[in-house]
Formats: sequence, structure tokens, C-alpha cells
Amino acid sequence: MTPRLSEDEANGYSTKTGDNKDAGDIKPLDLLIVPPEIIHLMGVLNMDVDNLGKLFAEGLGQHANLARVAAFSFAISLNFEGWVGYLAQDSNARNI
Repeated sequence: MTPRLSEDEANGYSTKTGDNKDAGDIKPLDLLIVPPEIIHLMGVLNMDVDNLGKLFAEGLGQHANLARVAAFSFAISLNFEGWVGYLAQDSNARNI
């Protein structure tokens, strides 16, 4: 989801070039900067699948076809975009 300017943020905001921003515009980088007092709440999750390229190239062997590779790709995507996101939200909700 792209961060957008709220009505309050847009009021009176102008760039160094004098361009005005309206509510709903994409939020400029200088408004995305995190204040130091809440930086302790941030974390980074870096995940990697060892030999993922090899899995795509050789994992299905002679049975590889477009449908199976697409299904495998969807399963990997679902894991990282769906399940891991759900676990992170659930963990975050319990820690706040």
C-alpha cells in the first residue's frame, strides 16, 4: 500500500521547489522519516530460501511444465506474502 498524504499533512506542505501537495498525493520521503522516539519499535525481517533458483530449475525435474511451475511459484509467494505476514501481525499484536 502506497503511503498517502492525509488532509492535515497536506495543509501547508510545500516542497523546496514550491510545489503544493494535496490530500491523497503520494507521501514525500521527508514525511516518511521515523521520529527517533519510536525507532525502537521497528524491526526488519529478512528471509531467504536457500537454492530457490535451483528449486525452480531442477525441483520438478522432468515433470516441470508451466502449470506446475506456476503453482510452485504461487505456493512460495503465498508463504512469504500471506503466512509470514500473518505471523508477523499476530506476533506484533501480542507484543504491543
